[in-house]
Amino acid sequence: MRDNTWLANRLHSIWQGYFAEITDGNEIEVRFGRSSKTRLGSITIREKVKMSRRVEQRRLKTLSAEEVVSIITINGHLQNPEIPEEIVDGVLAHEFAHFVHGFNSMRERHHRFPHYGGIINNELKQRGLNNILKFQKKWLKDNWKNIVQN
Repeated sequence: MRDNTWLANRLHSIWQGYFAEITDGNEIEVRFGRSSKTRLGSITIREKVKMSRRVEQRRLKTLSAEEVVSIITINGHLQNPEIPEEIVDGVLAHEFAHFVHGFNSMRERHHRFPHYGGIINNELKQRGLNNILKFQKKWLKDNWKNIVQN
């Protein structure tokens, strides 16, 4: 059954398998969110004492890594066991790459914009995730419309 615990285990597996050298930063939570037609995942950062509100950039500079948590939210449609695990893994790896690049995390920001010049896909390819990216692109093109219509 695909639940938040299953999702956390998938993220841990991706982290250890492809991003093992990443040991700094802040705490990360992962969870399924609402179902969406267009957004597969997102990452936000929250202050632990105010989990219902996003942290403004200027406030973030005054906080320590222990005071915040990055939250990766995955499209609720991906709980469907008919969707291949590689699709979930691709979304998790994509969002984790944002964390690594310093977007919505306490890590140093590497770039000004999160997707400029294909930096996320390049990062994933360099880490050996090219097959998942190719599979994900083809599978979504062929199947996503049917998933969101049901």
